[in-house]
Amino acid sequence: MTFDELRNLQIDDIIRWPIKTKLILIAIIVLVLGILVWFEFIAPENDQYHQLKTQEDSLKLQVRQKQLLAASLPAYQAQIKEMNLRFQNFLQQLPNRTQIPSLLDDVTLAGRSRGLDFEL
Repeated sequence: MTFDELRNLQIDDIIRWPIKTKLILIAIIVLVLGILVWFEFIAPENDQYHQLKTQEDSLKLQVRQKQLLAASLPAYQAQIKEMNLRFQNFLQQLPNRTQIPSLLDDVTLAGRSRGLDFEL
């Protein structure tokens, strides 16, 4: 079919068009409709899908990090308990209020025996 024959086709007489021309017209219509459907319905949903997928990946990473933190919680609690016990032990080794004056006297005596003078 030549260009002149295409130009002479009448839209009102579509029944008499050659089959190739009808198929080309149908293909063009389907293509245009497909493009319209893509840009109107599918593309926005696709963009939203990618945004949600990115958000999901971020949330999965946060969950993994928090799972690791939660898994190490018993070890941290054991460390805190051990540190509290050591702290209590250190506190018991320190002199109490009634022992401080005699401790100061002992330090002063030891210093003077070595020739030190203390000024307050």
